[in-house]
Amino acid sequence: MHSFLAIDIGAESGRLILGSLEDEKLSLKEIHRFSNGMLNIQGKFYWNIGQIYKEIITGFEICVQREKIQPESIGIDTWGVDYGLLAQDGTLMGLPYAYRDPRTDNAIEEFTQIVPKEKIYKLTGNLFAPYNTLFQLYAAKKNHPKLIEAATDLLFMPDLLAYMLTGEKKTDFTFATTSQLYNPNTNNWEKELFTNLGVSADLMQEIVDPGTITGYLDDAICKTTGMNKIPVIAVATHDTNSAVASIPALEDNWAFISSGTWSLMGFESPTPIINDEAYQLNFSNEGGVSHTFDILKNHMGLWLLQQCKNAWKNKDYDYASLVQMSELAKPFQRFIDTDHMQFLNPADMPFAINNFLKTSKQNTVEDHGQLVRIILESLALKYGETFRQITDLRKRQPDLLYLAGGGINNEVLCQYTANATGVSVKTGLTEGSSAGNIMVQAMGKGYVKSLANIRKIISNSFESKTYQPQQTALWNEKALEYSANLKY
Repeated sequence: MHSFLAIDIGAESGRLILGSLEDEKLSLKEIHRFSNGMLNIQGKFYWNIGQIYKEIITGFEICVQREKIQPESIGIDTWGVDYGLLAQDGTLMGLPYAYRDPRTDNAIEEFTQIVPKEKIYKLTGNLFAPYNTLFQLYAAKKNHPKLIEAATDLLFMPDLLAYMLTGEKKTDFTFATTSQLYNPNTNNWEKELFTNLGVSADLMQEIVDPGTITGYLDDAICKTTGMNKIPVIAVATHDTNSAVASIPALEDNWAFISSGTWSLMGFESPTPIINDEAYQLNFSNEGGVSHTFDILKNHMGLWLLQQCKNAWKNKDYDYASLVQMSELAKPFQRFIDTDHMQFLNPADMPFAINNFLKTSKQNTVEDHGQLVRIILESLALKYGETFRQITDLRKRQPDLLYLAGGGINNEVLCQYTANATGVSVKTGLTEGSSAGNIMVQAMGKGYVKSLANIRKIISNSFESKTYQPQQTALWNEKALEYSANLKY
């Protein structure tokens, strides 16, 4: 039996998961989970990287002392785009900014006055979002030029955590592709963009493929935790791409949604797709395992529901009760554009939703169950819209849609997704990112030979659930109504 440890850090929580591979079967065990979230300090939003590191060390101690397991390697995956800066002596220069920080609010409009959007897309193949690293760096150079000039290294969040554990600095291919600073045609950082930013490309690290050993645990950490001096392996360090690697697809014509705080929806391609149609539709080219590309769109996802739950904390709702309440509410009463920027980081999500309803000439809603139903229906209708765009871009409709991530626990949304897309929806793993992380470690160690082999093992190891589309005529009708309501 081979054991591996996945460090899977999401925007809402982090977890350390032990994976065991034996006889072409994978088993997973969560050994440590902790809360994560942005720090709001005087209206600026940061990640508490020190606390994340502390929880990882706690997880190591649990692994060795309670579970009595010495894993063969470690892999780290996190959300995309965010980074920390190091000074010349290797010191971290302050807390990393969170992607929802408002300093990038006008960055796209300002930077595209310097480099046109069409050219940026041709160079990078990335969708345009203000939180992309390109626009974060633009805002950093504009607002904190001395900080940028003093920095010698930029490390993305999984790179930074790996550096804290090993002292080594590398960037995985999949994460590089989230930044809008990487050129998939040259397989390197795009120096023209750095020149126009006024930022040195020397900040960036060597790009390595998933499965590459990037360093070994620091001796002091080994002594403190009891862990052996094992390698840290660059997995698909962007959690979405780890989740896509774990999709148990044995078919050849499928699309996916990695569903959680964000919903990343797309399809896998052997090559990047960078053309006028992809640009107009705002599809991104993100790197996958074995140098595949995930052609996807980034949707706001269950963040809206999470933030409503936070706003209603005095009611002590859990997610299951909120979904149950939504099932009692009337269907298709209102529609929201779940990707609208006013939902990126509002102080009060229910207020933001009602403000959107007012602006789009719809009646406001106070009932909590009705608000949740609006979110879930609107998310599913957004997925249906993107599914049709995927069909247009591929010139072929996918036969089925795989769902992975925590969102698969929301069975109502899974069924709505089948209804809105008109195809069967099949679930992957709740902990898809961790499973993909572990299997790429196994590939890096030579126990697994290919991405197809990874998917076969996962398919053999876990149960899946299928949702068949229902009421498709009604959902098609509401899709037209949804589009009409959001043109304002």
